Amino acid sequence: DDEAPLRSMRIALEAVVSADDQDLLRRWITVIPATPHLVQSVLGGIQLKMQPLMAAFLAERLRTEPDSFEPIVLAAAVGGVIQAAQTRWFLQGGDIVALINEGLEVLERGIGTVPPSSA
Repeated sequence: DDEAPLRSMRIALEAVVSADDQDLLRRWITVIPATPHLVQSVLGGIQLKMQPLMAAFLAERLRTEPDSFEPIVLAAAVGGVIQAAQTRWFLQGGDIVALINEGLEVLERGIGTVPPSSA
């Protein structure tokens, strides 16, 4: 109860992604762009199934309603992190769990309010 919501999400995703068959995931990612109708189905599935689950998880951690805007926005951001990590992993290799963790750390730090000074 006392840990940050995105930290909880990171722990949950680490458990789920660590259990995934990485070879199967790589084959599945290869099939998606090669099969145009799958692209829309997969992206739609992510939006309609995965994002609401993550939003509900985050809403519980934030102690707010699942349809509140904040957990929905955070779930969409986490989905973007997962997509970016999968893309990098697919193209460059590495450890997908570490990439997702790294991406969520970036999200936790946030964009900030002060732009970097120009050199």
